[in-house]
Amino acid sequence: MPFAADYKSMSTTEMRRCVSRYKRMRDNAQALLDTCGRAYTPKTKQELRSIRRFADKGIQSGFAAIEKAEAKKAKMKKGKK
Repeated sequence: MPFAADYKSMSTTEMRRCVSRYKRMRDNAQALLDTCGRAYTPKTKQELRSIRRFADKGIQSGFAAIEKAEAKKAKMKKGKK
């Protein structure tokens, strides 16, 4: 899964797909913690939390890349008029 440097070569549609994958990853990790949290060892819980943090970083960098790409598009459209 890409981070900020990898988002540069993508279209905004691909960026949105990656962000939705990160959201799904985060939601799944959170659901596992919520439903089965007591059954897991502390190490497993820590791994799920780190997956959740990793996904949050991916979501944040994805949204930043999307905003940047859309601003660039708007600037290019404005320059053509």
